[in-house]
Amino acid sequence: MSTNKQLIIQSFIKQDKKKYHPDLHSAVEQLYADCDVEESNGMISFMPHNFISKEAEDRFNGARERFKQRNIKQLNSLKSQLDRVEAEMRESEGARQRSQQKQWDNQDAGLYWKPIAKRLGIHRYLTASGGMSRAKLSKRSQSEIEAAVEIYNSKYIPAVKEASSRVKYAKNTQEDSDAIAKYNQLVPTYNDLKQQIHSLSGCLGI
Repeated sequence: MSTNKQLIIQSFIKQDKKKYHPDLHSAVEQLYADCDVEESNGMISFMPHNFISKEAEDRFNGARERFKQRNIKQLNSLKSQLDRVEAEMRESEGARQRSQQKQWDNQDAGLYWKPIAKRLGIHRYLTASGGMSRAKLSKRSQSEIEAAVEIYNSKYIPAVKEASSRVKYAKNTQEDSDAIAKYNQLVPTYNDLKQQIHSLSGCLGI
């Protein structure tokens, strides 16, 4: 086998070793032991499934299944723990949905300046946050700039200040805040359990 082909296969082995538990690294090497990266048309393939034989895949899957079976008791225990954590996390689903809706409502409420700007005819000169845009003004004539700035300072700013004083932003109830805090506390435990289960199933990462 040419050096280029060997390098390609070694790169596949290296990538797979990152995905699978160290106890399966020898099985990963065997997976690629008898393969050739050259397809029937003489082209080099960069997709492992194009040249790994069915027999080699079956051997690897068998090794992975045996690995899982050796850890089955611990896997089952971890899965039971994960089920309990997921059940606790689901209890906060309503609180998280309500909180998200309030965030959206607050974002809408924060756009109180938009109808004022449109009514005064200066919305085309403003930034996305409602302030005067120097870039947009620079494209206008001097007389238009002066008129826009005059309206902005004398009418828009006072109207926006008055409107802002009337805006009411929604807040989470204490009960929802507590539920969300509990959910956030459970996330690291959830991720750790998923990682352990994944690893003992033969893979690394979530």
